[in-house]
Amino acid sequence: MIRICCMLLVVNPTFIHSQTDSISIGLLLDSSKVALQKNDLDLTRSLLDQIYAIYSSGHLQTDRTYVDVLLEDSKYFDRIGTYQAGLEVLDRAENILENLDDTDISAQYKIVHGRAAFSSRLGDFQNCLVFAQKAFDLAMSRDTQDLMTANAYNILSTAHFNLYNIETAIEINEKLLVLLQKLFGPDHLFTAGALSNQANNYGSLKRFDIALSYLQRSRMIMEEKDSTQFDLQRLNYLIGKNLKEQGSYEAAIQYLEKAIWITALYQPTHQFIGEDHREIGECERALGNMPAALKRFDQALEIYIKRGQEENFMVARVYRSYAQLYEEIGDLKQAYHYHDLAARHSQERLGDSHPNVSTYTRAKALIEAKMDRFDQAKTTINHCLEMLQLHQSLIEDGHMVAKKHLFHAFSVAGLVYLISYKSTCEVEDLYNSLQSIQSAVNIVHLMRADMEAEADQLKFGAESIDIYAQGVEVAYLLYTLTDSIKYCRLALQFSEQSRSSTMLDALLRKMSNGLFGLPAELQMREKSLTIAAASLEEELIDEKSKSVFEQIVIDSVERQIFDTKEKLRLLRDSIRIAYPEYYAIRYVKGAQKLEDIERNLNEDQCIIQYFDCDDFVYVFSIEKEILNVKQIRKDSTLLKNIQRFVTNIANPDTIMIDLVRSQEQLGSAAYALYMALVRPIAISPNIKELIISPDGLEAKLSFEIFLSRQLSDESSRDPRDWSYLFRQYSISYAQSLTAWQEQHRLEPKAKRQFLGFAPEYHFQNEPLIDTFDQPLLAMVVRDGEGQLPFSPLEVQKIRDLTGGEVYIGPQATERTFRQHCNEFSVIHMSAHAILDDRFPARNRFLLTSSEDSIYDDQLTAIEICHLDLSAELAVLSACHTGAGLINRGEGIMSLGRAFAFAGVPATVQSLWRVPDETTSRLMPYFYSGLKKGLQKHEALNAARIEFLDHTNIATQRHPYFWAGFILYGNTAPLSFAHSSYKLLWGVMIGLTIGGIIYLLRRFYL
Repeated sequence: MIRICCMLLVVNPTFIHSQTDSISIGLLLDSSKVALQKNDLDLTRSLLDQIYAIYSSGHLQTDRTYVDVLLEDSKYFDRIGTYQAGLEVLDRAENILENLDDTDISAQYKIVHGRAAFSSRLGDFQNCLVFAQKAFDLAMSRDTQDLMTANAYNILSTAHFNLYNIETAIEINEKLLVLLQKLFGPDHLFTAGALSNQANNYGSLKRFDIALSYLQRSRMIMEEKDSTQFDLQRLNYLIGKNLKEQGSYEAAIQYLEKAIWITALYQPTHQFIGEDHREIGECERALGNMPAALKRFDQALEIYIKRGQEENFMVARVYRSYAQLYEEIGDLKQAYHYHDLAARHSQERLGDSHPNVSTYTRAKALIEAKMDRFDQAKTTINHCLEMLQLHQSLIEDGHMVAKKHLFHAFSVAGLVYLISYKSTCEVEDLYNSLQSIQSAVNIVHLMRADMEAEADQLKFGAESIDIYAQGVEVAYLLYTLTDSIKYCRLALQFSEQSRSSTMLDALLRKMSNGLFGLPAELQMREKSLTIAAASLEEELIDEKSKSVFEQIVIDSVERQIFDTKEKLRLLRDSIRIAYPEYYAIRYVKGAQKLEDIERNLNEDQCIIQYFDCDDFVYVFSIEKEILNVKQIRKDSTLLKNIQRFVTNIANPDTIMIDLVRSQEQLGSAAYALYMALVRPIAISPNIKELIISPDGLEAKLSFEIFLSRQLSDESSRDPRDWSYLFRQYSISYAQSLTAWQEQHRLEPKAKRQFLGFAPEYHFQNEPLIDTFDQPLLAMVVRDGEGQLPFSPLEVQKIRDLTGGEVYIGPQATERTFRQHCNEFSVIHMSAHAILDDRFPARNRFLLTSSEDSIYDDQLTAIEICHLDLSAELAVLSACHTGAGLINRGEGIMSLGRAFAFAGVPATVQSLWRVPDETTSRLMPYFYSGLKKGLQKHEALNAARIEFLDHTNIATQRHPYFWAGFILYGNTAPLSFAHSSYKLLWGVMIGLTIGGIIYLLRRFYL
């Protein structure tokens, strides 16, 4: 045997070389893999070059091992960001594999997977999806599920993400997470990577809280498992990016700087560093640091130039950042230059069909319009719409991000034509603008129907308000030009559609329950999931509002929220298929039938709806079959008078410091606001009732206190003699026309009449009532935690008038409220209320503190929203119950709104910190009017007049003490008033019949 070997060595010395070289190549290849894993890129390159040198010496033929070397080399090029070179290496590997006639699925998969990854990096997203699908098919053709399968899921999810099929990407990535946990457990680095990918998916949908939750989970795993610098770089980048989108710019910069530092350790000119610099520049621009922002954009562009990657599609993002900066500082010429570069560069790199190209193109069109290049702007925006290539049928079935791109494109088109009209006065531009705006609004409705979470709807409502403002303006201009009532009605329709709120959703749910054959168990399932999601969101708010919170708890709650909402989404999808009529009325609300509302008004009713824009307030007046609109300039004088009015009617400190001056300032502002906001409206002489639908700043105003006559020196001294608007009209309020109509259609069926709550509060060193000076006593407000001495007296007086039940002091707990709130037709809360401007869902009533292990005796807005109430009226006799954060399209996010959300058709709400003593006298007057059968707003008017007639303290004639309450919703008389009158008539008729019988008997006997 030894002899044979010696003969072979003599005959074929190359054989010895081949054996030795093969061993060397194996060792070098293994070493290069270790070096790459440690990010030692110089050593990786050196080892791979040594392997290539051995092959090029001619001692070895290209073989299967050579393919493995090429695959490892492609990973090196991916790591350093040289993607075109990586693709070329994979081309060589594929050719060799074909020549070897090797059918190894593993090698084929690695090549196809690598092609998909490089195509993604280079912006060739269509090819990325093609290669990703091939890789997935190869992986799934085997009988086992392993890391290859996981990588196939990962690249396929990425491919769909790049093409904005976000929902599909999320679905695939969820399958990936399940598989990874099965293969490696929940704490593996592969799982951390998949969590980061899912965060990227949710971030693109602007669900930043969910995205950051995934990223925090990913970070915990990476820190435990000592992950690679490459993974940490991407994690810090994604956290920074999501924080930036949330508006947390300083925190975002910290994470992005960390990402730069990590990447620079192994590749100082990697393109990732360029993107990090650009994102930091965007943060600096948002913070107003323009020189710092410009420096960052320069650094980003320099990275690409150093790498010889000026053609990289990511450069378009840098150009756009330059453009936005120059536009913000007013240099339109430079802004246009960079917008043009971004549009052309992205189109050349990504092709016409990619949605990102439309982003750059529409931005270019808008800057052209601002530079008065109108024909050019129209051509550009029309080209943008053509590029999206989405017909209506595709929009309806398309994904959320595709709809958003088209929505923004139509919005810009509407604005381009409107800007052109204002300069050229070409009426055709107005018609084109209107057509684009209507298309954008249609997409808004489709997008809103896709959103399950109330938080998403609230945010989207605020984001989309500008398109309705454009619609109102364009329709108004066409109305003034044509005098056609259809454009006036269209302007009102845009205003009304902007109010398609979550409160209206709740009213429609209340109306649709029991209709269209939807089984009760499905209704209960939908409701329970909705309440569960709301409870978890409240828990999340509680955790985040703590000065010291545990991130692991927040992560857990956010995960539960996601799971619950996913269940709700799946349930609603099944309802949509099985019960389309129910789904349509609940979730797909189209244009409201405003003509029906006009026709159904009484002859003496007038609805006044306000719509706020940047420069104007539009005022619509709707009477029976009469519609008018006025445009009022929102100038500094109007804003100043609103501020004067609010300060001098709602601020007790201002009033008590100088009562006379406060009255003068209030009277002057009240008359000025009447002249600005009410007098311009053509109200018919027969009108007795006004329904106000406010918007923006008007939501803070009590229109009842507007003055129809200017004060003279003498009349200003006594507020009893002022010409208040409530003396001329009965006034109520509505969130929207449609909500007002639905609130009048509700038919609560509570069996009992009055439920009153007057909690007690524990406060040290509390003065005795008798020691109070009356004016000072009146200043004790229902906001805080101090005792309210007159609150129990208030509910007792009302109970004496109406009957019913009251819970006072220790009885007035949250548990008691929840047990009984659904039994009564009137709910009266005489309590402290706390306003939370940061988290409106945490606006709350403070009830009597108890040792209850389930309830915390703080009844929050979000808890009230998800009660199922049967009351006709909720009287919220506390501070700020009609105040709060103003959300455009939603109105004020108040406690009053929460009761309306829960199905109560009418609410009495306060606009400021109402005084305890005077409120306790006002409220019985109100109920006395209700008992007489007055409509609710008439009873409130009568209570104001009664208070002014009976108060003996001149200070308390100031409207602060008695005008803080307004009525939202259904104004009809209370049913218990009707029932009491029926009883009275019954008694009278009985007595009359009895008397007649008695007389007849006397006569005949």
